[in-house]
Amino acid sequence: MDRAARCACANVASAQRQELLEVREALEQIAVVHACRDISDDDIDYLRTLLRRQRRAAEAGREDEFIDLDEELHVTPAQRAGLRLVPRVLRQLRGFVRLMLLTTRRESGYLLRVFAEHERLIDAVEARDEAAAITALREHLHTNEYVGIQNLVVEVAVEPRKR
Repeated sequence: MDRAARCACANVASAQRQELLEVREALEQIAVVHACRDISDDDIDYLRTLLRRQRRAAEAGREDEFIDLDEELHVTPAQRAGLRLVPRVLRQLRGFVRLMLLTTRRESGYLLRVFAEHERLIDAVEARDEAAAITALREHLHTNEYVGIQNLVVEVAVEPRKR
């Protein structure tokens, strides 16, 4: 079966894109605050390992790997902080965000800049500085990664029509 037969595409309105980003930001703020309060030093070590892997992916220009690690870096603090619902919803939202990222043009150095934003966020979490972590998160979420996204096409699996 060809791809067109398996998928239906729909445009998501600008207001819905904005709502999606606002919901994601709210959930990630919850995750970051809980991470600052509740994750262990071993959890920080794991986040640092993810950061090292992401830096290597950025330096090598492996964008798909970088985006996979990006998702992991955004969900792991919530998981490691013991939250149950937040990581599940974040993973669902990340599917939409991934589609936005895949259709966004990036300039040279973009992946390394995003890596640096992640590093600032993890530094603040490790310092248990909730205010700095929230600031780093907001600055990261409001970079051109999310601003200026003009078209979002959501791919949804559908059953083929019976004839």
